[in-house]
Amino acid sequence: DLVRLVKNTLRHRQTRVLLFFLILPVRWDARAGKTVPDGSPTSKIFFRLLKWLEPEIIAGKVVLGAEVEPIRAAIESIAGVPAVLFPQIVIPSSRPESDELPRDGIEMACYGPAREEKGSDILQGAVAIHRRRFPAGPARFTIHWPEDFVTAKNRTVGKSPELLGDAQVQYLTHFMGHDEYEERLRRTRVMLLPYRLS
Repeated sequence: DLVRLVKNTLRHRQTRVLLFFLILPVRWDARAGKTVPDGSPTSKIFFRLLKWLEPEIIAGKVVLGAEVEPIRAAIESIAGVPAVLFPQIVIPSSRPESDELPRDGIEMACYGPAREEKGSDILQGAVAIHRRRFPAGPARFTIHWPEDFVTAKNRTVGKSPELLGDAQVQYLTHFMGHDEYEERLRRTRVMLLPYRLS
């Protein structure tokens, strides 16, 4: 299995393994005031895996990477093993051809699947407020939303019906390949990064 393969490989080689996590099978426990495993089969397997790999994690042979701080903190508090924050930074391969304001408006976008820690629900609310205040404004919004997500309080968050009916707002509902991602970054004038601080 995976654990045996990793352990045997690391025992005989001068190498390290990075396990990188975008999401975790956890939920917010309001009574306890902390993040806890969500009780799913995935959650049980996941935290058992970390327990099996604990000696290698402590020795630095296996590195647990997290995209955002809440995930890093949850790994450490629940599993009791160290994790490292690895924010994803993407640099466009080319600059826009012109610094002039595009005639068809300013493209503002948030790429990457919708998630609670990313603040996707807050972003939707902010865009809706902006569109109500400036209905004739030049801003066009693209929000990446391949699937709905469930909050730590077990609330499902979907696309805003108000924004779905707005011609100035586009929802991307598929996972993008590298080429499409690069092309969209090239056309985007403002990146929206509404990540929660806690």
